[in-house]
Amino acid sequence: MLYWQGVKPSYSRPRVSDDNAFVEALFRTAKYRPEFPAKGFATLDDAGRWTARFVHWYNFNHQHSGYVSPALRHAGEGRSILAKRHALYLQAR
Repeated sequence: MLYWQGVKPSYSRPRVSDDNAFVEALFRTAKYRPEFPAKGFATLDDAGRWTARFVHWYNFNHQHSGYVSPALRHAGEGRSILAKRHALYLQAR
């Protein structure tokens, strides 16, 4: 049914909530942000606003593996940035 709806199913173990490494890494990144409220959110609206700011930061400012943000990677600029960085490392060596 998932395939018919165009949904790619998860490959984590069935009925195990903490088996998706990608989601766990995202949760850890969110929890360790300095502005994450230690005592939780006061309202659902507060949670929504915080999440919107976090998603923007995560996609446009957070440097992922290779030190390229997802926005740069999706814009097709990731490879050229990494190639320039590699050339700089070789020159410095």
